[in-house]
Amino acid sequence: MVAFDKAESTYKDWFKGMLAGLTWDNVGTGVRGPWITPFPTYTSARKDAIDAGKKAPFVHSTLTLSKGEKFSRLKYSPADQPFAAWVFAAEARDTDAYCFIGIEKFDFAEMQRDKREPDALIDDHENEWKNEFEEPVTRVKDKNRKSDSFRGAKGSSFEFRGTKEKHPWVERGYVVRSSQTVIRIRVLYGGTAAEAKFKADAEKLLGSIKFS
Repeated sequence: MVAFDKAESTYKDWFKGMLAGLTWDNVGTGVRGPWITPFPTYTSARKDAIDAGKKAPFVHSTLTLSKGEKFSRLKYSPADQPFAAWVFAAEARDTDAYCFIGIEKFDFAEMQRDKREPDALIDDHENEWKNEFEEPVTRVKDKNRKSDSFRGAKGSSFEFRGTKEKHPWVERGYVVRSSQTVIRIRVLYGGTAAEAKFKADAEKLLGSIKFS
């Protein structure tokens, strides 16, 4: 809208009324995620998302679970090297909030041959977190984990915090051993409203997990 010959003053009220009704679509940028995964980061819904907006069971040789309608599964192939360890990946998003749930599996015997304990996965992830996020907080009383259990499997839990692209982030996760499989579970929240909007649904999904 352009005004000439002081029309902006003469027709000030008219211009004001016209602009008052002007709105923009998609002015906000969603929270980008996920981070520290082989998946591309997005700020909006993925076109290739699986079971978006649907409740759906998920069955894998490692575990089974029930996915709620707020979460959409991420499409990938375990045959591709970056995704070889991945069992499950899903995300939920809103304008100012994001949640990612990722589950990976590792062979315990192979880790033992490499002289690595399951908790080494937390140490590795801590280093990645410090490199990825601003203002990282990964330790409480100089410890980056605590002994814990998940769905009957024993191991450790962790909680990391930080900032990315001006959004607060928190990740809570577990590394546990089920028989000869080491499982890492990650729940990543991004945005000030993320936990308020998605924590209940995320915990419901986690509560449905049954190890095979």
